[in-house]
Amino acid sequence: MKNNFTKIFVPFIFLAVWGCAPGNSPNTVIVKGTVRVDGQPTAGINVIFNPASGNGVSAGGVTDSNGNYTLTSGSNSVGSGVSAGDFIPTFSKTEIEPREPTASPEEQQQKYGNKPPKIFHLLPEKYSNTKTCGIVPVKVEKGMQNIFNFDLSTNLTN
Repeated sequence: MKNNFTKIFVPFIFLAVWGCAPGNSPNTVIVKGTVRVDGQPTAGINVIFNPASGNGVSAGGVTDSNGNYTLTSGSNSVGSGVSAGDFIPTFSKTEIEPREPTASPEEQQQKYGNKPPKIFHLLPEKYSNTKTCGIVPVKVEKGMQNIFNFDLSTNLTN
């Protein structure tokens, strides 16, 4: 009986644990890479893979201090990947106009009115739009290493 228990339940337990482990689901592919700006790895860049067809699920990630990113799609766990397909990558990095944190709401209203804070683009804004980014679509494929590195420039004449 003990031998049958091992043959039946140990593989079941392995599959249950493996299926619940963090990482990609059977329908997604791990995608990662590096983003450099003017030749330097740059932290805090939002990387979005947008379906080239316009249909499907986008995936996104944020670069670390070495410029590395790993994509996550939907409500999946961080680094879970994206479905296979063709994607147009876009990139953005912004800061919001600082406002006085100690000012009361009345003081904020008096000083700024109903104007929303200004958003400053730290990368050229063209990179945040699929139509203007100038990045060639990428093909994410199952069974392949999907590592995509990007070199962006702040000099728009390049």
